[in-house]
Amino acid sequence: ESAPMAGTTNPKNFSTYSIISLDEFASRTYNTILSYTSVLPPRVIDFLPHMIEKNWLVNYATIEGIGRTLSGLGKRVSFENRMNEATIDLNEYYADFEEEFSIFFPQLINFAETKRG
Repeated sequence: ESAPMAGTTNPKNFSTYSIISLDEFASRTYNTILSYTSVLPPRVIDFLPHMIEKNWLVNYATIEGIGRTLSGLGKRVSFENRMNEATIDLNEYYADFEEEFSIFFPQLINFAETKRG
């Protein structure tokens, strides 16, 4: 199996788990977050416009997007890390991660649905 294609807004397997597109999911999620700004920490409120403008949720759908995120995070944390190298393992073990995800995520959905009632 191949990894998600860079730049796609309809990533591999998203439609398996959602009846809406990734773009719609991201839009709804950003709107939900915005509706709770009164209870969000100031740091979150500060980066939220950047998160929405750069469409982080959609960018997480690609290995390239995950790499950019982890590289940026790795630069901001105070401890020594190799987050910028994480996509090496992600690419190498993609099929294994995908197989585990395809087992785990349906279980997560089922759990959430039983809790929701």
